[in-house]
Amino acid sequence: MIAQTLQHFTTTDGVKLSYWIQGKGRPLVLLHGWSGSHKSFIKNLPVLAQQFQVIAPDFRGHGASDKPKQGFHVARLAADLNELLDHLSVDKDGAKSGLVVVGCSLGAAVIWSFVELFGCKRLGAAIFVDQSPLQLQSSDGSWKLGSKTLSDYASLVHLETLLRIQPEAVYQQNVHDCLFREPSKKEIDYFVSLSKEADAEFLAKLIKDHAMADWRPTLPHLQCPCLVIYGEQSKIFPEDAALYLADKLPRKMIQPFKFAGHWPYYEMPERFNDVIQDFIRNRMQQL
Repeated sequence: MIAQTLQHFTTTDGVKLSYWIQGKGRPLVLLHGWSGSHKSFIKNLPVLAQQFQVIAPDFRGHGASDKPKQGFHVARLAADLNELLDHLSVDKDGAKSGLVVVGCSLGAAVIWSFVELFGCKRLGAAIFVDQSPLQLQSSDGSWKLGSKTLSDYASLVHLETLLRIQPEAVYQQNVHDCLFREPSKKEIDYFVSLSKEADAEFLAKLIKDHAMADWRPTLPHLQCPCLVIYGEQSKIFPEDAALYLADKLPRKMIQPFKFAGHWPYYEMPERFNDVIQDFIRNRMQQL
């Protein structure tokens, strides 16, 4: 279990955000996915906090953070991240602070937006977990590496509608889609409970912003060491999306998880934790 050591700060637009923080040493930020929270990392936080100062925020509209009527954009989440780092006095030079940011799904897009808005200097390294740089497939067939479950604008509109009338059904399906194996009832109940802590209307607006953003032009600007992690059994993104991402990043390594889906940090936590620690301790300096 994750010890409840949540702290809070208020953003420049008056939103109170919650974050989990524990451990000492190099700062390691874990950014959860859409409809999740810091509790998504139940199998990772206590372990990684033995090696690093782990910081796991709840995005606005999610978890224990405020549920505002504004800010349902990836760019605002990136600005929130920057303000959190300022609040925690993390040095703006990543080479000095050693800051490593892990973005899972939506969290990866938050990092790309962060780089677009604030540059890459603050990042000592970045880790991206199972996220395509463009979620929707293109209508002309020129981009086929988007989401398998949210492939076009029609499916996006359908998801937005369901979130407003049957949100729990969306949350349940999301658990099935994000895990490679069949989830247990306990797992479904757990992850649905995390999604129900979020605001469904906020999620509907955020997923539209997230799905339509194209981060491909941003990738060459990530000059820090990067690690791309993906689940070979992902029901959300094709393997080629991870390969494309790794190809476009200037300084990178890629690490597939053979027996995991969209949430390798949950399905293969021991290996995930080991890979993160090994990359930070031994690999990133080689890039």
